[in-house]
Amino acid sequence: VNLSDRYSLFTPLIVEIIENGNHDILMEYISKGVELNRSIISDNNCILLACRKGKLKMFNFLMEYEPKIDILRCINECMIQYTKKKQLKNGGKKYIYMIEKIIESQRIDFDSNNEKKMQLIMNAANLCILKVLQIFGKYGADFTHCKLDYSKMISAEYLPIYQFLEENGCKFDNPVYNDEECSSALASLFMCSKIENLYYDVVDFLLKYSSREDVLGFNNSRGNITDNLMISKHYDLIAKTFQIAGSVILPTDYEQMIFNCWVRSNHIQSLIQFL
Repeated sequence: VNLSDRYSLFTPLIVEIIENGNHDILMEYISKGVELNRSIISDNNCILLACRKGKLKMFNFLMEYEPKIDILRCINECMIQYTKKKQLKNGGKKYIYMIEKIIESQRIDFDSNNEKKMQLIMNAANLCILKVLQIFGKYGADFTHCKLDYSKMISAEYLPIYQFLEENGCKFDNPVYNDEECSSALASLFMCSKIENLYYDVVDFLLKYSSREDVLGFNNSRGNITDNLMISKHYDLIAKTFQIAGSVILPTDYEQMIFNCWVRSNHIQSLIQFL
Protein backbone atom coordinates (compact mmCIF):
# COMPACT_ATOMS: atom_id res chain seq x y z
CA VAL A 1 0.00 0.00 0.00
CA ASN A 2 1.52 3.29 -1.11
CA LEU A 3 0.82 6.98 -0.49
CA SER A 4 2.00 9.87 -2.63
CA ASP A 5 3.98 12.55 -0.85
CA ARG A 6 5.80 15.76 -1.71
CA TYR A 7 9.26 14.16 -1.76
CA SER A 8 8.70 11.20 -4.03
CA LEU A 9 6.02 9.69 -6.22
CA PHE A 10 5.17 6.96 -3.74
CA THR A 11 5.98 6.27 -0.09
CA PRO A 12 5.08 2.94 1.52
CA LEU A 13 2.25 3.42 4.00
CA ILE A 14 4.30 1.51 6.53
CA VAL A 15 6.85 4.37 6.54
CA GLU A 16 4.11 6.86 7.43
CA ILE A 17 3.18 4.65 10.36
CA ILE A 18 6.81 4.44 11.48
CA GLU A 19 7.15 8.22 11.27
CA ASN A 20 4.03 8.53 13.41
CA GLY A 21 5.85 6.42 15.97
CA ASN A 22 3.01 4.14 17.07
CA HIS A 23 4.45 0.66 17.58
CA ASP A 24 1.08 -1.00 18.25
CA ILE A 25 -0.42 0.27 14.99
CA LEU A 26 2.72 -0.85 13.16
CA MET A 27 2.36 -4.37 14.51
CA GLU A 28 -1.33 -4.44 13.57
CA TYR A 29 -0.59 -3.47 9.97
CA ILE A 30 2.15 -6.09 9.72
CA SER A 31 -0.25 -8.71 11.06
CA LYS A 32 -2.67 -7.76 8.28
CA GLY A 33 -0.04 -8.35 5.60
CA VAL A 34 1.48 -4.90 5.03
CA GLU A 35 5.07 -5.55 4.00
CA LEU A 36 8.05 -4.39 6.03
CA ASN A 37 11.57 -5.50 5.14
CA ARG A 38 15.20 -4.46 5.38
CA SER A 39 15.13 -2.57 2.08
CA ILE A 40 12.10 -0.49 3.03
CA ILE A 41 13.67 0.43 6.37
CA SER A 42 17.05 1.22 4.78
CA ASP A 43 15.79 3.10 1.70
CA ASN A 44 13.42 5.32 3.68
CA ASN A 45 15.74 6.17 6.58
CA CYS A 46 13.31 4.64 9.06
CA ILE A 47 15.91 4.46 11.81
CA LEU A 48 16.38 8.22 11.48
CA LEU A 49 12.62 8.69 11.84
CA ALA A 50 12.58 6.60 15.02
CA CYS A 51 15.54 8.57 16.43
CA ARG A 52 13.88 11.88 15.64
CA LYS A 53 10.65 10.82 17.37
CA GLY A 54 12.50 9.23 20.27
CA LYS A 55 10.42 6.05 19.96
CA LEU A 56 12.61 3.47 21.66
CA LYS A 57 10.28 0.51 21.19
CA MET A 58 9.97 1.30 17.48
CA PHE A 59 13.74 1.78 17.21
CA ASN A 60 14.51 -1.61 18.78
CA PHE A 61 11.99 -3.37 16.54
CA LEU A 62 13.40 -1.84 13.36
CA MET A 63 16.98 -2.61 14.38
CA GLU A 64 16.09 -6.31 14.38
CA TYR A 65 15.98 -6.12 10.56
CA GLU A 66 19.68 -5.08 10.56
CA PRO A 67 19.10 -2.23 8.11
CA LYS A 68 21.70 0.03 6.54
CA ILE A 69 21.88 3.22 8.59
CA ASP A 70 22.91 6.76 7.75
CA ILE A 71 25.24 6.78 10.76
CA LEU A 72 26.17 10.46 10.74
CA ARG A 73 22.59 11.71 10.44
CA CYS A 74 21.14 9.27 12.98
CA ILE A 75 23.75 9.91 15.68
CA ASN A 76 23.61 13.67 15.11
CA GLU A 77 19.81 13.55 15.37
CA CYS A 78 20.05 11.63 18.65
CA MET A 79 22.52 14.17 20.03
CA ILE A 80 20.29 17.09 19.06
CA GLN A 81 17.24 15.46 20.63
CA TYR A 82 19.26 14.64 23.75
CA THR A 83 20.18 18.30 24.27
CA LYS A 84 16.49 19.24 23.99
CA LYS A 85 15.22 16.56 26.37
CA LYS A 86 18.05 16.06 28.87
CA GLN A 87 16.47 18.34 31.48
CA LEU A 88 13.38 16.12 31.64
CA LYS A 89 13.35 13.14 33.99
CA ASN A 90 15.00 10.28 32.09
CA GLY A 91 14.33 12.32 28.94
CA GLY A 92 17.77 11.94 27.42
CA LYS A 93 18.74 8.38 28.38
CA LYS A 94 17.03 6.72 25.43
CA TYR A 95 18.99 8.82 22.94
CA ILE A 96 22.28 7.78 24.55
CA TYR A 97 21.11 4.17 24.31
CA MET A 98 20.23 4.59 20.62
CA ILE A 99 23.64 6.05 19.84
CA GLU A 100 25.48 3.14 21.45
CA LYS A 101 23.16 0.63 19.75
CA ILE A 102 23.86 2.16 16.33
CA ILE A 103 27.63 2.17 16.90
CA GLU A 104 27.57 -1.42 18.15
CA SER A 105 25.39 -2.72 15.31
CA GLN A 106 27.31 -0.95 12.57
CA ARG A 107 30.74 -1.81 14.01
CA ILE A 108 31.90 1.76 13.50
CA ASP A 109 35.63 2.22 13.12
CA PHE A 110 36.62 5.63 14.45
CA ASP A 111 39.58 5.93 12.12
CA SER A 112 41.23 9.32 12.62
CA ASN A 113 41.46 9.64 8.83
CA ASN A 114 37.69 9.32 8.44
CA GLU A 115 36.38 12.89 8.24
CA LYS A 116 32.76 11.92 8.94
CA LYS A 117 33.63 10.02 12.11
CA MET A 118 35.79 12.91 13.29
CA GLN A 119 32.82 15.20 12.62
CA LEU A 120 30.79 13.16 15.14
CA ILE A 121 33.42 13.79 17.82
CA MET A 122 33.39 17.52 17.11
CA ASN A 123 29.59 17.65 17.21
CA ALA A 124 29.45 15.79 20.54
CA ALA A 125 32.01 18.21 21.95
CA ASN A 126 30.16 21.26 20.59
CA LEU A 127 26.89 20.03 22.13
CA CYS A 128 28.71 19.32 25.42
CA ILE A 129 27.61 15.68 25.67
CA LEU A 130 30.28 13.94 27.71
CA LYS A 131 28.39 10.61 27.75
CA VAL A 132 28.55 10.37 23.97
CA LEU A 133 32.28 11.12 23.89
CA GLN A 134 32.75 8.36 26.48
CA ILE A 135 30.84 5.95 24.22
CA PHE A 136 33.01 6.95 21.26
CA GLY A 137 36.08 6.28 23.41
CA LYS A 138 34.70 2.88 24.41
CA TYR A 139 34.54 1.92 20.73
CA GLY A 140 38.04 3.06 19.92
CA ALA A 141 37.78 6.72 18.94
CA ASP A 142 41.14 8.46 18.56
CA PHE A 143 40.93 11.89 20.22
CA THR A 144 44.59 12.78 19.71
CA HIS A 145 44.15 15.29 16.89
CA CYS A 146 40.37 15.67 16.81
CA LYS A 147 39.12 18.86 15.20
CA LEU A 148 37.33 21.21 17.62
CA ASP A 149 35.31 24.40 17.19
CA TYR A 150 36.53 26.41 20.18
CA SER A 151 34.25 29.33 19.34
CA LYS A 152 31.32 27.17 20.52
CA MET A 153 33.12 25.66 23.53
CA ILE A 154 33.36 28.79 25.63
CA SER A 155 31.31 28.49 28.83
CA ALA A 156 32.42 26.80 32.05
CA GLU A 157 30.20 23.76 31.40
CA TYR A 158 32.68 22.71 28.70
CA LEU A 159 35.54 22.24 31.16
CA PRO A 160 34.69 18.52 31.77
CA ILE A 161 34.73 18.05 27.98
CA TYR A 162 38.20 19.58 27.75
CA GLN A 163 39.40 17.50 30.70
CA PHE A 164 38.05 14.26 29.19
CA LEU A 165 39.73 14.98 25.86
CA GLU A 166 42.98 15.81 27.66
CA GLU A 167 42.84 12.53 29.61
CA ASN A 168 42.41 10.71 26.29
CA GLY A 169 45.44 12.24 24.63
CA CYS A 170 44.00 15.26 22.79
CA LYS A 171 46.73 17.69 21.76
CA PHE A 172 44.33 20.61 21.12
CA ASP A 173 46.27 21.33 17.94
CA ASN A 174 43.56 21.10 15.30
CA PRO A 175 41.08 24.00 15.52
CA VAL A 176 38.29 23.99 12.96
CA TYR A 177 39.39 27.46 11.83
CA ASN A 178 42.94 26.37 11.11
CA ASP A 179 44.66 29.17 9.24
CA GLU A 180 47.58 31.51 9.90
CA GLU A 181 45.52 33.70 12.25
CA CYS A 182 43.91 30.80 14.15
CA SER A 183 46.70 28.26 14.27
CA SER A 184 46.26 27.53 18.00
CA ALA A 185 43.28 26.57 20.15
CA LEU A 186 43.48 29.78 22.16
CA ALA A 187 43.72 31.95 19.05
CA SER A 188 40.70 30.17 17.58
CA LEU A 189 38.76 30.80 20.79
CA PHE A 190 39.53 34.53 20.77
CA MET A 191 39.21 34.99 17.03
CA CYS A 192 35.80 33.42 16.58
CA SER A 193 33.87 34.15 19.79
CA LYS A 194 32.19 37.07 21.48
CA ILE A 195 34.87 38.26 23.84
CA GLU A 196 32.47 39.24 26.63
CA ASN A 197 31.28 35.62 26.90
CA LEU A 198 34.71 34.14 27.52
CA TYR A 199 34.93 32.18 30.76
CA TYR A 200 38.01 32.13 32.95
CA ASP A 201 38.23 28.33 33.30
CA VAL A 202 38.27 27.67 29.57
CA VAL A 203 40.83 30.38 28.80
CA ASP A 204 42.99 29.18 31.69
CA PHE A 205 42.80 25.58 30.42
CA LEU A 206 43.76 26.44 26.84
CA LEU A 207 46.71 28.55 28.00
CA LYS A 208 48.36 25.24 28.94
CA TYR A 209 48.39 24.37 25.24
CA SER A 210 49.68 27.75 24.06
CA SER A 211 53.30 28.31 23.09
CA ARG A 212 55.41 31.47 23.25
CA GLU A 213 54.79 31.92 19.54
CA ASP A 214 51.03 31.60 20.08
CA VAL A 215 50.79 34.41 22.62
CA LEU A 216 53.35 36.70 20.95
CA GLY A 217 51.95 36.26 17.45
CA PHE A 218 48.26 36.55 18.26
CA ASN A 219 46.46 39.58 16.85
CA ASN A 220 42.86 40.22 15.84
CA SER A 221 40.46 43.14 15.39
CA ARG A 222 40.51 43.72 19.15
CA GLY A 223 44.29 43.86 19.34
CA ASN A 224 46.88 41.51 20.77
CA ILE A 225 46.34 38.89 23.46
CA THR A 226 46.75 41.44 26.26
CA ASP A 227 44.04 43.64 24.73
CA ASN A 228 41.72 40.64 24.52
CA LEU A 229 42.28 39.53 28.10
CA MET A 230 41.78 43.09 29.36
CA ILE A 231 38.49 43.41 27.47
CA SER A 232 37.23 40.18 29.02
CA LYS A 233 38.56 41.33 32.42
CA HIS A 234 40.80 38.28 32.86
CA TYR A 235 43.56 40.40 34.40
CA ASP A 236 45.06 37.57 36.44
CA LEU A 237 45.52 35.51 33.25
CA ILE A 238 47.58 38.30 31.72
CA ALA A 239 50.43 37.35 34.07
CA LYS A 240 50.30 33.77 32.76
CA THR A 241 50.60 34.94 29.16
CA PHE A 242 53.60 37.08 30.13
CA GLN A 243 55.19 34.03 31.76
CA ILE A 244 54.63 31.98 28.59
CA ALA A 245 56.02 34.80 26.43
CA GLY A 246 58.91 35.54 28.80
CA SER A 247 58.23 39.27 28.64
CA VAL A 248 55.53 41.91 29.06
CA ILE A 249 53.20 42.18 26.06
CA LEU A 250 52.01 45.78 25.99
CA PRO A 251 48.46 46.36 24.73
CA THR A 252 48.09 47.98 21.33
CA ASP A 253 45.39 50.29 22.73
CA TYR A 254 47.60 52.63 24.78
CA GLU A 255 44.58 54.52 26.12
CA GLN A 256 44.06 51.47 28.36
CA MET A 257 47.38 51.50 30.19
CA ILE A 258 47.81 47.97 31.36
CA PHE A 259 49.11 48.53 34.88
CA ASN A 260 46.46 51.17 35.65
CA CYS A 261 43.72 48.77 34.54
CA TRP A 262 45.31 45.96 36.49
CA VAL A 263 45.38 48.02 39.69
CA ARG A 264 41.77 49.15 39.22
CA SER A 265 40.69 45.55 38.73
CA ASN A 266 41.82 44.67 42.28
CA HIS A 267 43.89 41.75 40.96
CA ILE A 268 46.91 43.22 42.77
CA GLN A 269 48.23 39.86 43.87
CA SER A 270 48.63 38.54 40.33
CA LEU A 271 50.48 41.72 39.36
CA ILE A 272 52.83 41.40 42.34
CA GLN A 273 53.46 37.72 41.55
CA PHE A 274 54.42 38.54 37.99
CA LEU A 275 56.62 41.50 38.87
